[in-house]
Amino acid sequence: MSNNKNEILSNSHELYRQILVFLEQFYQSFGKKRMDCRPRMVMDKTDKKTM
Repeated sequence: MSNNKNEILSNSHELYRQILVFLEQFYQSFGKKRMDCRPRMVMDKTDKKTM
């Protein structure tokens, strides 16, 4: 029983670490996209106000 539990714990820990790495990469790419889109959204708002 203890051996199985240890295997499950190690596997879940590895999976958790992979998820953290994936989330970090996804957050970085998503943050870059948001930074790229932010000026456009501001421009659209100012254009609508001037119109």
